[in-house]
Amino acid sequence: MTKPLLTIVLVSLLSCVSKQQDPYIGVYFSTAVSTLATFKQKHNKLMDSTTTAINKILDAYDAKIDTNNLKTLLDSAKQADLESITMITDLKEVDTSINFRDKCLDYMNEASNYYNNYFDKVIFLTKTPRQSDSLATLQSISKEIKALTKKNETCIAAYEDFKAKYGVQVSLNVK
Repeated sequence: MTKPLLTIVLVSLLSCVSKQQDPYIGVYFSTAVSTLATFKQKHNKLMDSTTTAINKILDAYDAKIDTNNLKTLLDSAKQADLESITMITDLKEVDTSINFRDKCLDYMNEASNYYNNYFDKVIFLTKTPRQSDSLATLQSISKEIKALTKKNETCIAAYEDFKAKYGVQVSLNVK
C-alpha cells in the first residue's frame, strides 16, 4: 500500500470511529476512492490525449498524430483499470442503497469496453489518408464516450451520496 493511500485510510478510519460508525466504512470508502482516483488519473490522461488527437484530425485533414504516445497511455490506463477492478471487486459493499462499489465497477468496466473495443477506432482515425467511413467511426466513438461519461457521472454521484450519508471526508481530487 502506498504512503498516500495509507494516510487516506487512517484518516477515514479515525473519522468514522469518532462518529461511532463501523470502522470498515472508512476503510471501504477510502480504499474505493483512492483506487478510483488512481484509475481516473491514468484514464483522464488517455482521454485528454484522445480528445486532442480527434480535435487535430477534425481541424486538419492531414494532421500528424503521435499514435505511439496514445498506445502508451492506453497501456497505462488498461493496467490501472485492471488493478482497480480487482481491488474494488474485493471490497464488500457496505451500503446497498448507494452501491458505490458497484457503480465504480460499472464505470471501470465501461472503460475496459472502450479500451478493448473502441480505442482501435481512434487509431484508425489517425491514419492518412482518411477513410470514407471516418465520420461513422467518429460517431461510434462519440457514442461510447458519452456512455462512459454517464457511468462516470453515476459513480461520482454515488461518491457524493456516500460522503454525505456517512460524513467521511475523502477527496477524489483527480487532475
